Amino acid sequence: MKTKHILTLATGLLIGFTACKKDDDEVGYKASAVETVSFSSPKEAAPGPSGDFGVWYYNFDTKTSSENVGQVKFFGLYSGDFGLANEGLSLGYVDVDGKTLATLSLEDITKAELTSVEKLSTGTWYTYGENHSTPPIANRYVVVYTGADIKTASNIYIIQLNSLGYEKKESGKYVGKISFSFKSFKK
Repeated sequence: MKTKHILTLATGLLIGFTACKKDDDEVGYKASAVETVSFSSPKEAAPGPSGDFGVWYYNFDTKTSSENVGQVKFFGLYSGDFGLANEGLSLGYVDVDGKTLATLSLEDITKAELTSVEKLSTGTWYTYGENHSTPPIANRYVVVYTGADIKTASNIYIIQLNSLGYEKKESGKYVGKISFSFKSFKK
């Protein structure tokens, strides 16, 4: 009888511990839901890569955009180039096949090879085709994180470009049209 109670208790504890187990890389971080942001460049410009489409800033924490402040900035071709707007942040990208942004885990990011960059543009975030198409690079996730080491970062933002293009205005000039999605992992 005693053995039966001990076995039942041990089985219950084992099931409880297994159900509560988390991946070590996820412990201490809270993942946000995926957010999607779309915007037009702040300026109209002549078509092509030589146009000045202005700079647009975004803050992932407040989910707000501005023409002068944010954690990251969009600039260059159709305002589609991407860089950091603040010190204390690091920027890179990873390529992860077989996942969506919604199913991508922090473990997927930290196990992938992180390529550090100063900015992302054609060839690192999107491609630029002969017909002025600018499709995102498939399975590429941009990583912005606090500090110099992703493994000790308190905030990690994962960004995926959805689309980058342009729209002709009545003036005959163009505005950039950008859409991206992101989620965060915070301690």
